[in-house]
Amino acid sequence: MKRWFPILFLGLSLLANIVVHIRYTGFLETWTPVSDYSSPQPLGLFALFSVPFGLAYLWRIWGPDKERHAALGRARRHCGNALLIASSILWLYYRIDSIVCAWIAATPTPDPLNWLRISFNKSNISTLSLVIGGLLALWLKGIRIPPHKGGEVK
Repeated sequence: MKRWFPILFLGLSLLANIVVHIRYTGFLETWTPVSDYSSPQPLGLFALFSVPFGLAYLWRIWGPDKERHAALGRARRHCGNALLIASSILWLYYRIDSIVCAWIAATPTPDPLNWLRISFNKSNISTLSLVIGGLLALWLKGIRIPPHKGGEVK
């Protein structure tokens, strides 16, 4: 069971992100100029940081052993590293851009709802870039789902 905990953690992360997405979509549909979005802070923090922590935990638990690591091509490992770095940078860039757009919506601007929607879309793009790029990078770096050792499941 310990070996399957990263998948459980990523599933909870997906569930938290879906809940936050639904709540924020409802907020945007009923938005008025004086309304503020409120959400439980632990839920928001978990949705924000669970994907990077989940990928790191997946790498830690299911990372390749020395034989598999040696069997992987050097170019494949370097491509995995480059893709993981690029997806992490994209995640950080879009996350910061989302915060900036939300800040602009809080200032006097002609259309704050538009800026809130842009912020929401950039937040979704950041999460998707890390999920897709991170999982592909980890696959390139030698993770097998489910983890195998030889011909049998660990």
